[in-house]
Amino acid sequence: MASNKGEVAASLDVAALPPGQLARRRRIIGVATRLLEDTDYEQVQMRVVAESADVALGTLYRYFASKEQLYAAVLLEWSTSYEIDDSVPEDTPADRVRRRLQRALTAFERRPQFYKVQAMLQTTTDSRAELLFNEFSARNHDTLVRDLRPLARPDADDRVLLLNAALGAVLTSYAYGRMTMQEARRVIDRAVDLVVGAGGE
Repeated sequence: MASNKGEVAASLDVAALPPGQLARRRRIIGVATRLLEDTDYEQVQMRVVAESADVALGTLYRYFASKEQLYAAVLLEWSTSYEIDDSVPEDTPADRVRRRLQRALTAFERRPQFYKVQAMLQTTTDSRAELLFNEFSARNHDTLVRDLRPLARPDADDRVLLLNAALGAVLTSYAYGRMTMQEARRVIDRAVDLVVGAGGE
């Protein structure tokens, strides 16, 4: 069966898909996203995703050969939902980073299951899911690096690594009930002050 799953799923160049296939892929991702909002990842069944998206199970597997691949794509798509307006001219780097990280906290507060999927994908052995997850991680990293302009790239990379470590730590504590969201927000604000500087350097 795996050999029949590959034609669409083999290519990461989603933009190269014909319009009909692209629309079908988006519909599948939309359904999978809504299911995750109401159900833990472990309980989501590919058969239910296929039925809800009005596609055959075999068709679903042509786009996403595993549930991990599907939810890596969901996470990548969902990450655009907590973008910020980064064109405010008077913003300092600290302002931009603080606003973006607080927006991410709000997004995960509304949908804690998404953080659990993110944590699970960090150890995936599915190579395509790993590629999609790496794209998600790189997109978030590069966005924060841009927020830290005009810092030089190596310095900005190091600071983003520290900020992401802080974000991951508070989200893990929140997702498993060891920290309130209010505490998580306070820690992230403090992390921005320490790593970027209260006014931005």
